[in-house]
Amino acid sequence: MLGELFGAAGVIAGSSWGLLRNRYAMLMVQGLGTAFFGLHYLVLGAHSGAAMCLTTLMQNATAIPRERTPLLKVLFWLTVPVMAALTALTWNGLASAGAALGLSMATLGRWQTDVVRLRVFFIFCAFGWALHNITVGSPFGLASDTMTLTTNLWRLWQLRAKPLSASAAPVPAAPAPAAG
Repeated sequence: MLGELFGAAGVIAGSSWGLLRNRYAMLMVQGLGTAFFGLHYLVLGAHSGAAMCLTTLMQNATAIPRERTPLLKVLFWLTVPVMAALTALTWNGLASAGAALGLSMATLGRWQTDVVRLRVFFIFCAFGWALHNITVGSPFGLASDTMTLTTNLWRLWQLRAKPLSASAAPVPAAPAPAAG
């Protein structure tokens, strides 16, 4: 029962961040969803997933600030060996491989300052986490992965289909001088 409550809360937060446009808001809502999913995985006994969620929270704490100080950069990238160590310590075959792949793609996504590139990496992230969630039997995790994939693809499509604004439209060529 408790695992389902944490999973449902994770789906709500995990499904909504992809609808947001602002990188700061996206990462804040991701952090909330991650906390709920970490607890969900812990209750399920999916220790690799819980450990990757803990690593994600460490990354978010260092990726959210707009200014990347040298210390924040070092702390952010130190999460990669932490991820590798936690994956090894909690190894459970495909579930661990999927969680590590998902977090690897998310790591690259969180580092992006451009929202489009962030979204592309999180699309790949969803596939890794889907492997984990299928393996550990988390329909909540799989629902969140599906929503992450769907909302990010939708937002990317919106950006692609958006007409150029007047300020970004190409300048028409000057008319040819009249013959005379």
